Amino acid sequence: MRINVITTYLFGLITLSYTDDNQYERSEKVERENAKTPPPITAEYHVVTNWPAKHVKYGQVSSVAYDSQSNVYVFHRGDRVWNSDTFYDNNLYKHRADGPIATETVLVLDPNTGHLVKSWGANMFYLPHGITIDAYDNIWITDVALHQVFKYPRLNSTTTATSNPLMTLGTAFTPGSSHKHFCKPTSVAVLPNGDFWVADGYCNARLIKFNSDGMFLSQIGRSTRTTGELTPAPYHFQVPHSMTLIPDQNILCVADRENGRLQCFDCHNGTFLQSLESDVIGRKIYGVSYSHMNGGVLYIVNGPQEFTPAVKIRGFVVDFRSQSIVSTFNPGGDEFHLPHDVISSDSGERLFVAEINPFRIWQFVRNDLNVTISDAMYTAAQPSASGLLSLPSLSGQEQGGALVLAVLVISAVLLVGIAVLVASFVYTKTTTGRRGKRRRAGSVEHLFLEETNLVH
Repeated sequence: MRINVITTYLFGLITLSYTDDNQYERSEKVERENAKTPPPITAEYHVVTNWPAKHVKYGQVSSVAYDSQSNVYVFHRGDRVWNSDTFYDNNLYKHRADGPIATETVLVLDPNTGHLVKSWGANMFYLPHGITIDAYDNIWITDVALHQVFKYPRLNSTTTATSNPLMTLGTAFTPGSSHKHFCKPTSVAVLPNGDFWVADGYCNARLIKFNSDGMFLSQIGRSTRTTGELTPAPYHFQVPHSMTLIPDQNILCVADRENGRLQCFDCHNGTFLQSLESDVIGRKIYGVSYSHMNGGVLYIVNGPQEFTPAVKIRGFVVDFRSQSIVSTFNPGGDEFHLPHDVISSDSGERLFVAEINPFRIWQFVRNDLNVTISDAMYTAAQPSASGLLSLPSLSGQEQGGALVLAVLVISAVLLVGIAVLVASFVYTKTTTGRRGKRRRAGSVEHLFLEETNLVH
């Protein structure tokens, strides 16, 4: 299983193209090469059964994210699905009159128990696509029906859920290709300095960079469909679908979905660096994520292959330095059906995969870690929690008993509190008295200048 690499430097471009004819031979060779240099930490993963908890309900899961507190964010579509009847030919959303999704579209889950920690996002979104959590746990959302990108403040136990974004880019229900309009944007990647890239996405085939205040900086990319090239040049996309940052190397990698490759760029100025593709992965790459494990690892999920059906739908662990596939992962030895996104923890201990058909969210952990969830934990009722959770409704009799218990508990707490305050006051008086008072033909330099000058 070797990754075929298109490596490009500033003054030259080397293009390697492959077919499936000798896939088996290349696979055997790379497996032998990988066996010589095993990673220092295992890159093998297994699925966590009984996760998430049984009480967690969701619709079509479009994206998944991970915050600084190790919480898992699931972005789902409630009762909506994206099918051939969702948009008009001009990319306008057909079902605007139905209003936003009534259920809470963002679910925050405990990775260890699978229980719901918080939920948010009711009556706000029409067709969720991407969710990103930045270094400060701000929440970045893309909605393909609204053709908009949103930034929301972090969710925690001391904040109240808000429908008021910190930033909104794009015009609601208005597709376009200017600096102020998007057309079905897919994802967001946020740099340590607050600048960010938007993958715009299904119609425009471009990446747009903004500063931390949402001001336009630059854009790169054009559609592969306009060239008809069998081996697309750098900067050419056919649905830039998912993005991941490699912050210690200043690299942004993009899942060029329908071209079946990753394109990697300088995350600051958009200079093309390299492209990664593999016959083993196939011609569809839906999601990509990165962890600093073993000096840098990429996690990739592919998708259904119309022209190469023998390619298995699964996840791939790729050593970024050698650009070799070191392992794969899938749910319980079976294939995925239609994975849509993947996210890893920074350390690479855990992976989460969003699948849109069937509606699933999967957790995988490294084989050297022991994570098990009992049947009792899986089937347990939702525990009460502070923050944004609402308590389950009770019957009249249950409410009466609960009220008496609550009064007794509160009274006891108050009595203990008063006793502590009195003791503290007495102690303070006593001691005071004692003491006193973050390809086309031509060089890559030419391509880069051409791409960055596309914007007028």
